Amino acid sequence: MQSDIEKIYPLSAAQEDLIQDVEYSLAIDPDGIYPTNAVNANVRDKLGKIFVENIVKSASQLTIQKQDTLRQALVESFLQIMGTEPDTPNKAELEASVNKLFDKMLIKEGSDCNFNALVERFVTTLIQTLITMPFAEDDRLAKVKATLPELISLSVYYNMPTSRGAQNISQLDNIGKNGVNFFSKILVHESVDVSTAPKPNNSKSATANENFLRGVFEDFAEEMLIDVKNLPLEKWARLITDAGINLVDMQSDPKIKGKDKFGNRLENLFNVNWQGLSAAQRTQAIENLINSYAKKTTPTAAAEDTLLNLDELHEFARKVKRMQSKDDMISTLDADIEILRDITAKAVINAIGLERAFISVVTKNVELIREHLQASEGAKEFRAWIRNNAAKMMPSQFAQIIEQGAIRENRKAIVNSIKVMQSKWEV
Repeated sequence: MQSDIEKIYPLSAAQEDLIQDVEYSLAIDPDGIYPTNAVNANVRDKLGKIFVENIVKSASQLTIQKQDTLRQALVESFLQIMGTEPDTPNKAELEASVNKLFDKMLIKEGSDCNFNALVERFVTTLIQTLITMPFAEDDRLAKVKATLPELISLSVYYNMPTSRGAQNISQLDNIGKNGVNFFSKILVHESVDVSTAPKPNNSKSATANENFLRGVFEDFAEEMLIDVKNLPLEKWARLITDAGINLVDMQSDPKIKGKDKFGNRLENLFNVNWQGLSAAQRTQAIENLINSYAKKTTPTAAAEDTLLNLDELHEFARKVKRMQSKDDMISTLDADIEILRDITAKAVINAIGLERAFISVVTKNVELIREHLQASEGAKEFRAWIRNNAAKMMPSQFAQIIEQGAIRENRKAIVNSIKVMQSKWEV
């Protein structure tokens, strides 16, 4: 299934007919504005159903094929143990009779390896979240919150160490923290690399952040022994802006505690051995603060502090989202499909545990056959099967027995004839 994942979840290039059908159904005016949101919602709704069908069908085909292979191996092993001659011309007939015998024994308690419901249970939530619910929309956030326990369990599988012997408590300590990365992929596309994701038009925010920083540093210039003109304010403003922060709005937010205000952080910085630093060292110290402040205040980092700050992740996604054209729609959809492939291959397939479920069913069926053969009713059916098929299993031996019987009958007839002749002579 992991090797077939790209076929199970094809990218939008393979969905052009589906996209066109949606466009036709919406009667889009070629000269008008492309209704990106409407097309996106319709395409995703259809794709969600197709993807569930695809993976369930794939799992079903694989398990049925494997089941048929193992049943054939079981039948051949049974006939071999029974002493069936390799070159018997009755092999197909014998195999059919053994299958019939097994089916009769399994009719009440046995089962086929049909795991469609199991697969559907584990994939439906993820597909609905990543595909059916559009990226950066409130519906996706609501879906994540509604199915949070299930998704958290899936995140553990996703972050599970794969190296031999790695699954112990000490090496799983970071699963909770890594779980945040799992949710950031679903909510903000970090698995596709957020650094290359479409950025919002934030030139105004960058200017506002630069002006804010300039004002703060001018206020502290004398106390910090710095020359504001020599500070790379534009660079620092860009770092903070790319982190999705607007300092003007943030510093006026009543929820931001006093100790987290940018000015207070600066005061804490230059109160520690500041006089002994060179100008370059002071600049570097401020830049370190800028970096830590931006990182600490990004949605992902903030989410690590509160484990799962889903609202901040969602807010960040809203800022980076672009849905102005059909190309934007396709790019975003493909990003979701890539994440769906990644999580399915690394987590969902392991969570489903098809191999364990398959082995469990097969083992149970073999045990039922063995127990049935040993029980009185099964033993009776088994003996009946032997009587009906022994000659077919060992045709050469039975031919020899028949030949020997015929010889004995001929000898007996000769003896009887001699006895008759002898009786006549005696008369």
